[in-house]
Amino acid sequence: MSAVIDISKSLKQAREAKGLSQRTLADLSGVPQSHISKIESGGVDLRISSLVEIARALDLSLIHISEPT
Repeated sequence: MSAVIDISKSLKQAREAKGLSQRTLADLSGVPQSHISKIESGGVDLRISSLVEIARALDLSLIHISEPT
């Protein structure tokens, strides 16, 4: 599995574990919901700036995101 897919999967799992919808995460992170959807499905190249904002909204560090599940 590629690193991008691992990160996308980790972000989705973290969002769901916190009981957040994509829309709520979008509001918290400032990243559009449509972009979060594409990130979670692996359909878009993940920008570091988006990754940082989403990680902050989920109270995660980038190290936690990149660890295999």
